[in-house]
Amino acid sequence: MTDAHPRMALGTMHFGTRLSATQSREILDAYLDLGGQWIDTANCYAFWGAESGLGGQSETVIGQWLADRGVRDQVRISTKVGAEPTRPHGFPAAVEGLGRETVNQAIRDSLQRLQTERVDMYWAHMEDREQSVADVAETFGDLVEQGLTARIGLSNHPAWYAAAANVHAQQRGSAGFSALQLRESYLHPRPDIPVEGEDHPHGMMTIESKDLAERCGLDLWAYTPLLTGAYEHPERPLPEAYRHPGTDKRLTALRTWSERLAMKPSQVVLALLNAQQPTITPIVGVSSVAQLTDAVKATRFSLPEEAVEEHLAGHLQPAFDRERRARGGDPFSTSISADQRKKILERAIRQSERWRLGKEDGLSDSEIRAQFDRKTKMQVWSWRGQRDTVMTPLDSIRYMKGILRSGFVAMNPHNGHVLAYVGDINFSQFQYDMVSDGRRQTGSIIKPFLYSQSMIDGASPCDQVLHVQRTYRLDNGQTWTPRNTNHRRVGEMVSIQWGLQNSDNWVTAELMSRTSPGTFKRLLESYGLRGPIEATMAMSLGTPEATVGEMVSGYTPFVNDGVRVDPILVTQIEDMHGNIVATFAPKMTEVLTADAAHKMLYMLQNVVNGGTGGRLRSSFGLQMPLGGKTGTTQNNSDTWFMGFTPDLVAGCWVGGEERSVRFNSMAFGQGAAGALPIFGKFLKKVYGDSKLGYLSNIPFQLPEGFSPCYDAGNSDEAVEIYEGVNPDSTSSYSPF
Repeated sequence: MTDAHPRMALGTMHFGTRLSATQSREILDAYLDLGGQWIDTANCYAFWGAESGLGGQSETVIGQWLADRGVRDQVRISTKVGAEPTRPHGFPAAVEGLGRETVNQAIRDSLQRLQTERVDMYWAHMEDREQSVADVAETFGDLVEQGLTARIGLSNHPAWYAAAANVHAQQRGSAGFSALQLRESYLHPRPDIPVEGEDHPHGMMTIESKDLAERCGLDLWAYTPLLTGAYEHPERPLPEAYRHPGTDKRLTALRTWSERLAMKPSQVVLALLNAQQPTITPIVGVSSVAQLTDAVKATRFSLPEEAVEEHLAGHLQPAFDRERRARGGDPFSTSISADQRKKILERAIRQSERWRLGKEDGLSDSEIRAQFDRKTKMQVWSWRGQRDTVMTPLDSIRYMKGILRSGFVAMNPHNGHVLAYVGDINFSQFQYDMVSDGRRQTGSIIKPFLYSQSMIDGASPCDQVLHVQRTYRLDNGQTWTPRNTNHRRVGEMVSIQWGLQNSDNWVTAELMSRTSPGTFKRLLESYGLRGPIEATMAMSLGTPEATVGEMVSGYTPFVNDGVRVDPILVTQIEDMHGNIVATFAPKMTEVLTADAAHKMLYMLQNVVNGGTGGRLRSSFGLQMPLGGKTGTTQNNSDTWFMGFTPDLVAGCWVGGEERSVRFNSMAFGQGAAGALPIFGKFLKKVYGDSKLGYLSNIPFQLPEGFSPCYDAGNSDEAVEIYEGVNPDSTSSYSPF
């Protein structure tokens, strides 16, 4: 099973009717193995395909699968009430509706069929105007209170209904509806024209429902996103309502992007739904494992980037392979024990497709395990394409674990537009998105956030700090004594600027002692770090985890007068005639005062001009105004670089799938060697392409006469060192 959940829900409408129980279970098994999480069904599925004329077949199949596999805690179940006929084939004249007694009985019947104690999302399937909005809100809110469902949602309801229901829930102090499920796709029908097969009068996703979702934090789910296969199958023509000039224009664009990205049109459609703001979760119904695999790949789509491939394939991966061969072929660091390595490999074995198929064939654990020690003809991924080889499956696991991974994103710091996005090194092989989903310890790239706190508090870059190791007494009575890789100027007075420029832990710890962990935690949250943060002194040295996307957004205040800008992937939506019907602007948050931001801009430029980021000048010859920060976590597990120009902010992470897959030395295992070159190569390509319009002579915007402190130009502080040790002193090999 993969670590990343596809951004979709598996539609199971035809499970147990059009699709047999066996076919349905095959799809469910594959979905679970692909990292799938949400499974969407309804109590009425699929009465129209059942001889009885009543529903419940889909829930029954899912429930039996959950019971047999024992995987209830690995998936999330979504089901609905309100559209089940009250007599065989009675829809739409005779349906159950949303009365309190009906809903209370229906959810218990669904739980019995699903063989679970509660569901994760329970939907009001269609509007019931015989019930007041307040009564429906109370009925569903009480289900949450009773623990029968974690969340509640509205399917096929207008936006005003959701707003009114949640106002009542808020006044009552009960759970409100947190999601809307509506029909949405890349193509849209003509306004006010009935769509063949669409039985719900309020089932179409509208501008109003999207606006409500964005403003009130509701999730959007889309059913029939692929128009029942019409994007790819000529034998399934579009409904008449979709036949208009706007459709032709959009289909032409879809075919262009499908060819350019080497993706099926349906895959592009799913990727576009995921890319919208607010994000739309498509409900994808499939009839085969192959269709499911295509859908999952589409919902994990990311655009490849040449700079990542050049650095990893051409320099870093060969260096790691040489080190790995010296370890006897083992990708794991020599600092972990044999037992730890065994546990990692054993977990990977049990998560493999070979193990799953062996279990399906009725083999014992020992019989399956023996297969992993027998040499087999196979294909393995490499930077030069799929490679035919002979090795044991266990060795193939070791091989794949040793492939270095990366995430990279670039954005405009002023308007939030995402300019480049690399979720991982190769989409066909690695679908885990390190930009948005992957969290790793930040290391020293978090230090500028702490230094900015000092600037907010009135410090200047030239304020002096005694450069010695100190022991700090914590509130809990324990002590903290930070270590340092920098042994220059011990016992001397150094400036705050020098501390950041050289990524010095002792200076950083001293600044941390002048504030509180709680204050710094709140500042990190304002910078956009959304993961759990433990408020400790050590977080100033990079213990918090973050995604690449969060960190890139967090660096935008330094070039934007203290204002953080959230990334934005979709700027506008057009109707079927090409008219702009909605535009989107990024969220902006004031994090720093303008003065503090300018001081940080000055210091981060010095990181590049004479500090740990100096390779951008010396190795890549970049002469445009630059700022940035390297980062390396404990034991070289994660390497980072965050950098910016006046009009671009970008960030990169490089590391292994497992934290134990890492370089043993700082020669390649530091941010300046692992991640910085990707930024350097990227920037060189961007500024070398005149068509892109980036000019190297555009300066950072600073107030006229700005001076960070009285001796800001003191060149004695600009001493180039690298984070840790100079690579040239430990290895004769240079990756540059």
